[in-house]
Amino acid sequence: MNPRIYMAFLDVAARYGLQPPFLEIGVAPGSNCILAAEYFAGKERHAVNLHEFKQEDGINFVKANSNDLSNVFRDGQFNTVISNAVLEHDRFFWLSIAEMHRVLAPGGHLVVSAPGFIPRKQVRATVVGEDVEMATITHDIHAVPDYWRFSRWAFKHVFCEGLQMLEIKVIMEIPRILAVAQKPA
Repeated sequence: MNPRIYMAFLDVAARYGLQPPFLEIGVAPGSNCILAAEYFAGKERHAVNLHEFKQEDGINFVKANSNDLSNVFRDGQFNTVISNAVLEHDRFFWLSIAEMHRVLAPGGHLVVSAPGFIPRKQVRATVVGEDVEMATITHDIHAVPDYWRFSRWAFKHVFCEGLQMLEIKVIMEIPRILAVAQKPA
């Protein structure tokens, strides 16, 4: 994970005072796991992945598909749900978003990040040899499968629909978009 993305999640955790229990969607043990950071240590933490992993760093890893967690987690079970660099790999990402909303407790925080695209005029970048007047800058495929790129509108009106939008920010010139929203109490 790019250190700027990692630091953005830790900044959000500190500024909004993210509270346990925590759920991270689509992560394996190791350096890409946000919940492995010191901020979250010693608190109730769960992570979901399509593959089976043993508990590590006090994180309970659960083998499940985030499109349907109804047999794994109950409604409103988590005060914080985190997703980083997962939704672009999910053919049916809207199902995972619905599950994130379902398991999020009233007053809880959703923090989600994924590759995005933004108009070229908003970044200081050039593309040699191509007309880029109407172009956007985005990530190329970074791991297979890789289906989607999202706009800030998708974060606001799809990922965080029905939640109180607290923040949307673009991280880096080849954009990663991060959104923070809170479920109404």
